[in-house]
Amino acid sequence: MVGAGVGESRTAEVSSVCAVWLRSAIIMVSGVLSVATTVPLVLVCAVGAWCAWRAVRRLSGPASVWCAVGDVAVVLLVSATQGTSSWAFAVASITAITAHHDWAGRSAVAWSVCVACAVGYGAGNVLAGPSDDLAVLLARLVVEPVLAKIALVLVVGGARTADRINQRTALRRRRSAVAAARRAAERDYLAVLHDTASATLLMVAVAKPGADLGWLPERARRDLEVLGAVPAVAEGRVDVVPLLRDLASTAVVRVGMELPAALELPARPALGLLFGAREALNNAALHARVDEVELRGGHDESGRVVVQLSDRGCGFATDRISLCGRGISVSIVDRMRSCGGVVTVTSVLGSGTTVRWTWPRG
Repeated sequence: MVGAGVGESRTAEVSSVCAVWLRSAIIMVSGVLSVATTVPLVLVCAVGAWCAWRAVRRLSGPASVWCAVGDVAVVLLVSATQGTSSWAFAVASITAITAHHDWAGRSAVAWSVCVACAVGYGAGNVLAGPSDDLAVLLARLVVEPVLAKIALVLVVGGARTADRINQRTALRRRRSAVAAARRAAERDYLAVLHDTASATLLMVAVAKPGADLGWLPERARRDLEVLGAVPAVAEGRVDVVPLLRDLASTAVVRVGMELPAALELPARPALGLLFGAREALNNAALHARVDEVELRGGHDESGRVVVQLSDRGCGFATDRISLCGRGISVSIVDRMRSCGGVVTVTSVLGSGTTVRWTWPRG
């Protein structure tokens, strides 16, 4: 069915296959039962062979119009030879009833089969000597296909409604995903802005009069590079050691490093770790009241990548961290968590702070 949804097309397909098999089964069973009366066995076998071929052929794909011609020919043959028998009416009736299901989407073919069944049976009945209830039988051959068509329309209409509901649901999901991606991009941009320009400006603002700001030009240049970078999907693996060394070289505080020769991570968690470490260094320079921090990295006993930044500053109460703040909760913890990593922040008043990044998959 052209332009139909998945559910509608599948419903029409299943209905067609079931119609062919149902028609074949009824014709063959009623034919076998009629052999005991006046119906020739040869005729029943010939009709049964056609029905079996039609049922098997339908499993391989939609039938051609010539199959409809064959079905009509069977009805005409049985009606002409067995016009007043119950088998002749059964063949004509079930063929007309299943026509719309068999030819769903091709109404002209279906209606042609229905008309041919009624006309063929009526003509065969008259030639054999019309039965007393011919009018009632012909009325059934008209009404039953109409009812079958109505049933098909209702079933397919229900499937079409389900397809529309699924399409609307999928559209809402896509829109929700796009909106979530936009919000995530905005959060990432705000986090980068917080970690770069905002942090640099805050350091300048809280610097004591006469303080050495020789680090400012290089840091401002790095901030502009980060903010001006074109967002892209990070792929592959990245060695974070040179990135951490480069980050330490621009920090306001001295950074004592104990890092291996190489420490690779997938690109996205590597960037999350790098930006988180940058924010942790900013926090140490602004709030810890120390001149030096320690940066260590490597693999733990489980093979996980671990990077740790610690200071011996004034510390803070971790249970008082604002959930709405961007410094620790967003720029450090959430950023790494969104990549699949883990960040733990440990701090004791008067004893310093330790931030530990863990990437669980080595």
